[in-house]
Amino acid sequence: MPTTKFLLFFSWTLVVLGVALATYVLLSRGITTTSSAIAVSAITGGLLAATVLRAFANTSQLIYDTLFFLCKNHQDDVKNHQGLVEELQVLKSVVEELQALKSVVEELQALKGVVEQLSCDVKDINQNGHQMSAQLNGDVKDINQNIQQINNFFLKMKCHIETQQ
Repeated sequence: MPTTKFLLFFSWTLVVLGVALATYVLLSRGITTTSSAIAVSAITGGLLAATVLRAFANTSQLIYDTLFFLCKNHQDDVKNHQGLVEELQVLKSVVEELQALKSVVEELQALKGVVEQLSCDVKDINQNGHQMSAQLNGDVKDINQNIQQINNFFLKMKCHIETQQ
């Protein structure tokens, strides 16, 4: 974060300025008790100001990191929410499709009953067809015998007519 970097740079600048001031005081006034006290006070003041600035820098970095973390979590939550909404929509469409399939299954079950009834009817028709076929075969045999008898009768008549002529 730029603010944190600026505060850290400025804190080092204060320490360097405190040391520079202490050096200037000691060089310009000479090493005396007063000048030494002023130099130590300048260095201590610079270090104290640097410490306060570093505390502000650390606090601002913590705030920045916390806000970044919260924003990132919020974005993740929004994405998760959108994903959940999409999943709910998919589930809703699946439920609708299942309901449609349920009605199709019910119609198929009804058609199954109709097909079973038709199958029974076809079996009955088939049995009746076999009975009628057997009856027709018997009738056809009888008709063929009658035709054969008629044919024999006409052949006899023909022979009889030819013998009379």
